Amino acid sequence: MARYQGSIWRPTEKYGYTSTDTHTKGVTRVIIHSAEGYRTAMFGVLDGPRQASWHFSVMRNGEVYQHISTGLIAWTASSFEANDGSIQIEEEGKAGEALTNPQYTSTIALLLWIFKGYDLGTPSRETNLREHNEFTNTSCPSGRVPWQRLMTELKEADMDAEETQRMIDATFEKHNLSKWRLQQIADLLPELNQNSINTVIRLIKEYSSEGRTLAEIADGLKVTTN
Repeated sequence: MARYQGSIWRPTEKYGYTSTDTHTKGVTRVIIHSAEGYRTAMFGVLDGPRQASWHFSVMRNGEVYQHISTGLIAWTASSFEANDGSIQIEEEGKAGEALTNPQYTSTIALLLWIFKGYDLGTPSRETNLREHNEFTNTSCPSGRVPWQRLMTELKEADMDAEETQRMIDATFEKHNLSKWRLQQIADLLPELNQNSINTVIRLIKEYSSEGRTLAEIADGLKVTTN
């Protein structure tokens, strides 16, 4: 992992502790923060004497900056216990400002990269996706993260091929479509766009009820989901 290819590298030397620079038990969670400021002020903190740093800055225009390798410990969440095992993301902006659409999209992409790269499993607000205020007395990230939407989209995008197959299988079974037809469609359509899984299931039902051929079903799904 170490560096995110979708980011601009802007390093800081402010990381690690006397006992260790690296996470003692590996990366186990992501903590999201509100920067309570904008690009110039954020970089000023990173470049200045204040003992504060973080792995990623996500800007309002969608740009992502990386400042520290993800394998190293940043100084963001107020204590060694909170920082150890955490990848820290600062969102440009202040309390009362929603994430912009480009900022939100970049945050989703970054989180997916972290979760897949570190095998963090299913995103969970109780374990691996946290807010700064859950570790210390602060309002950060000031209610700026649209958690319901974000968690839904992360979980949909995180669905692997086996989960997708189970959903398709259940749909065919519900509508009395034989298993051999399911397998033939799977052979014709080896990959599905994970973000379109609900559309895929709906189309399988509609196309099958219309009596379309297997090739027509597969072709229709490809056009819709690509």
